[in-house]
Amino acid sequence: MMWERLILAALSAPGLPILQGEVQGQAGSTVFGSNTAIDTGTVPETVWSDSGLYPWQAATPFSLEILSSSANDTSAGTGARTVTVVGLDANWAVQTQVVSMNGTSVVALTGTWLRVNSCVVTTTGSGGTNAGNITLRLASAGAKQALIATGAGAAAMAIYTVPAGQTAYLRSWRATGSSVATVGIFARDNTGTAGFQLRDQVITPGQSSYGIPLVFTQKTDIDVRATAVASNGSTVAATLDLIITTP
Repeated sequence: MMWERLILAALSAPGLPILQGEVQGQAGSTVFGSNTAIDTGTVPETVWSDSGLYPWQAATPFSLEILSSSANDTSAGTGARTVTVVGLDANWAVQTQVVSMNGTSVVALTGTWLRVNSCVVTTTGSGGTNAGNITLRLASAGAKQALIATGAGAAAMAIYTVPAGQTAYLRSWRATGSSVATVGIFARDNTGTAGFQLRDQVITPGQSSYGIPLVFTQKTDIDVRATAVASNGSTVAATLDLIITTP
């Protein structure tokens, strides 16, 4: 009960102390995604840098590789030199890897993964950002797991998987669109057998804030999806404000 009261007190307080590390066992996380080409006939689509629904993998470890569409994204180039990938390992624990780019040539990541939560350019040459589209995908040219669009510096994907032993509390979220869109938060608990379930929904521009936050337990996949748009070629963006706690 004491732990629960501490969590609720922190969740009701301003977020700055959490971001500054002043609340033990808790961290703030902002998840942002954008999809710039959604048509009325292609919904539902995940709000991420690529198109279509995010290709979630089964709970079986996989290998990853990365490459760019530009030769300038290389360890001594003018574009992206290194990229940091953060995800979950075979035990659903957080793992981080810094990868040196090699232009249009494939670079294999070490170890195996279950999920990818972020992919960010961390060092660059004189161009200051990635010169081409950077693709993180399953080994042997498999399904795309993250895309850093040219000049973006980070993969914009409104997805997240809660690590083992942790809990994610959603305090608020918002979605915008170039046309009116219906956007929903879908979640799947990988400790069971149920599929994705709708947890909340807004019409753009819209947002939800909670007196009692939405709770996502360990190993839960969160996927923000546009389920309807008013016109072809719509852009939809979404931002989630999460607090991640550990026992």
